[in-house]
Amino acid sequence: MEVWFVGGDASVQDRFWYDTSSKNFDQDVTTDIAIGGSAHVVMRQDGFFSFSTHAHDSGFDNIDYTITAAVMTPDGTVFTFQHSGHTEGTVAGLPFGTPDRNDDFTFTGNNPQITEKWDGILNGTFKASLEGTDTLAAAVTGALGDLVKAIVAAAGKAAAEAVIKLVS
Repeated sequence: MEVWFVGGDASVQDRFWYDTSSKNFDQDVTTDIAIGGSAHVVMRQDGFFSFSTHAHDSGFDNIDYTITAAVMTPDGTVFTFQHSGHTEGTVAGLPFGTPDRNDDFTFTGNNPQITEKWDGILNGTFKASLEGTDTLAAAVTGALGDLVKAIVAAAGKAAAEAVIKLVS
């Protein structure tokens, strides 16, 4: 914050300070499939925290996802945050609907360990990641896997020696 004022000698002066009672961490997250988003963490010296995520499906298929985030202090203390959600691709809108392509999430809480580790949090590092599963592809893979297990069991074998995909 910065404050401007007129000094006793009629000069314009200013004073400033930085608020160290809260710390914000932000990171965009992407994957190799059609989903991306962001993770945002706010931590305050009084122990309050807020974890917010945003995910957007830019593809055809529906996607289940998990956003994970961590704040690590210089002494190695790690505060972790995680959210799992679902987005809809354009397939969800067929033939006449509107898919829910975005998923936003916010969770707030309070933890006294934030107050205990505050100096480390101010100098902490932040990392976030996004893992997604294309639900249509997972269903096909799951169905093939179940079919292979069934045929192996029917043959009285412990495991398949090889699985060769000819048509997918």
